[in-house]
Amino acid sequence: MLTKLAIAIVCGFLIVYCGNVLFTASAQTPSLTAEQRQQQGRLDAVVRAQEPTPIQMKRPEQQKTAHDNSNVFDELQAKPSSPAFRNQPEAGKTSGFDFYSIGIPSTPIGPTKTLM
Repeated sequence: MLTKLAIAIVCGFLIVYCGNVLFTASAQTPSLTAEQRQQQGRLDAVVRAQEPTPIQMKRPEQQKTAHDNSNVFDELQAKPSSPAFRNQPEAGKTSGFDFYSIGIPSTPIGPTKTLM
């Protein structure tokens, strides 16, 4: 009785396993040739949208002028947004650890004695 039950369980597992193998094999796409893949890529809207395409700068607002290339927009030339910053410590500037300037030495945030 026990061997019949064991054989039935093993047969059940084999049937389930073979069914999974056949299902997985039938779900696989056939291998495509390079030409077929290229043709499929040309027809795919996502592939076309992700391809970089050069833009034509025809409109006047797209043309860079000497003003655009000047140092007016340099971060060192930026003026404070409020005169109240003059009364704040270090003129309201962040001189502590800054993720933008990793590797560039900066002043400590608090007094040196508290950091040691």
